[in-house]
Amino acid sequence: MRSAQGEDRSAYQAVTSWRGNSFGICKATEGTSYTDPAFAANWAVLRKERKIRGCYHFFHPEVDAAAQARFFVSTVRAQGLKPGDMLIADAE
Repeated sequence: MRSAQGEDRSAYQAVTSWRGNSFGICKATEGTSYTDPAFAANWAVLRKERKIRGCYHFFHPEVDAAAQARFFVSTVRAQGLKPGDMLIADAE
C-alpha cells in the first residue's frame, strides 16, 4: 500500500503546483476578519490539479466561536466548497 503525501501551505509559501502530493491543506482564515492572501489561489490550484483538498481556520479562543465558524465557512463557500472538501479547525 502506498502512503498518502501532502502539504500544509499558507501565504508564507509560494503558490505553486501541488505535484507530488495526493492532497493539500491550505490556510483559509483566522479570527473573524483575516483571510489568507494565498487561500483563493491555493484552493483553485488544488481543484485544477484534482487533489484531495482541505483548508483550515486558525481559531482564536478569546473570539466568539460561532462567529469564527460563520466567517470560515462563508469564505470557503465563496471560493467553491465541493463535496469531499475538508474543513479543519486549528485550535492550539
